Amino acid sequence: MRTNGLSPEILRADLREAGIDLDPGQADQLARYHDHLRQENPRLNLTRIHSYEAMVRKHYVDSLIILRMLEELPAFRASGSCLDFGSGAGLPGIPLAIALPRWKFILNESRSNRAEFLEECKRICELANVTVLGKRLAQDDGIKVDSVVVRAVGSMRSILLRVAAGMKPGGIAIFLKGPNCDGEIEEMRTLTDNARLLMNKPYVLPESQDRRRLVVYQVENPAALVSIRSGLPEGVEVISSRDNERFKNLVSLNQSKGIKKQGLALVCGSRLVEELLEDESEGTKITALLVNRNYWLVEDVEPVARIPVWTFENELFKEIDVQGTGAPLAVVRVNSLPEFESPVQGLSVVIPFQDPENVGAALRSCLAFGVAEAILTQEAANPFLPRAIRASANACFRIAIKKGPALAEIQLEMADLPVFVLTGDAPVSLTQTELPKDCIVVAGLEGAGVPSTLKGQRVFIEISDEIDSLNAVAALSVSLYEYRRQNQRRRT
Repeated sequence: MRTNGLSPEILRADLREAGIDLDPGQADQLARYHDHLRQENPRLNLTRIHSYEAMVRKHYVDSLIILRMLEELPAFRASGSCLDFGSGAGLPGIPLAIALPRWKFILNESRSNRAEFLEECKRICELANVTVLGKRLAQDDGIKVDSVVVRAVGSMRSILLRVAAGMKPGGIAIFLKGPNCDGEIEEMRTLTDNARLLMNKPYVLPESQDRRRLVVYQVENPAALVSIRSGLPEGVEVISSRDNERFKNLVSLNQSKGIKKQGLALVCGSRLVEELLEDESEGTKITALLVNRNYWLVEDVEPVARIPVWTFENELFKEIDVQGTGAPLAVVRVNSLPEFESPVQGLSVVIPFQDPENVGAALRSCLAFGVAEAILTQEAANPFLPRAIRASANACFRIAIKKGPALAEIQLEMADLPVFVLTGDAPVSLTQTELPKDCIVVAGLEGAGVPSTLKGQRVFIEISDEIDSLNAVAALSVSLYEYRRQNQRRRT
């Protein structure tokens, strides 16, 4: 029973006025989707349309009104499978999946935060007929659908060439376009041997002046369209041998030894790579971009003028991209870490974590809370391993990091500043401890904690009785927050 949010009855009545009839259960699902979309929009910027009336007309009616027109086509059956390419906020895929429960829908959205949003919508709306593909569509995804639906994403020709590998022979491509797409239809004539125009229907959204066009093509032989995109841009060379020296060097960057030997590291994740490219100060660190062969087949790409792009056969690329992102990787130059000699002014943090993801998460917290420097002990994982970089969200490039001795020996280097050691068996809690502006905080090893010989004031973090202890990264983050809070209070 819904106790708040949009009334399904009101939504159902408003859709019925536009000629769209959902049953009560479907109206309830769409209302749940609407509520979640409104809730998450400020954070994710999913839509620029905010009023209820405009969202109903421009999103839900616009997504569902095409069903009446598609029913005129013999190629459109009562059940089947459909790929919503570039789904974004789930439009038109989620409204269609609600209205067509006998159909199976794949919502393809490569941006990770939006893919997570779609997964949550699937759960909230209880859409058993929906799968979310949270990555760039590739030929080796094994997708074969009866239809593809695309709403306001790129030119029809470009899109069709991208998605053809995922279509069954005789499948249809459904384009929800604006009124002025004659140029795109003319461009599609170059594919007439492989894509037959079934429908080109202008229409106006009910009770408005919003003009739209529904354009549908049938593809009898998708493989023929795939072959059109099987070539590579001029000048692109594909590395295909495991004996290639460049390939072997790049694979070694997934190990600390390779990073130290070459002074290079791999950045994985499209958002992190884009940040480095957009930030001039960070962009200068990039020496090359790495892509797989499919990159050129499924995207209209503009090479980055100042940075070489190295292309690898798909299987070789997977051996480099151990994080499995499928997206371009950046090769960045990294300097050797300077040796820790004496603390600087402000807060220094000693990090002994052996898990690269823990090191990355700790560095991200250090940057967030204004730590002056991070000191990695001899035990700590390399901060430039791909997993560490990704967990740090590039913080490892923006914070001072030094290399220290082993955790059991580091107290010898810190006699001039107060040292606070995080441990669960301490006699004093962190909140009862004054952390001066210039000090050192030492975290313990995952599981093992800190050596008994380590000098410094031991402090613990107060937690509820529901759990026994915090993990090392969480404990460190809490201590950094407390340090920042105390110093802000002193300044005011």
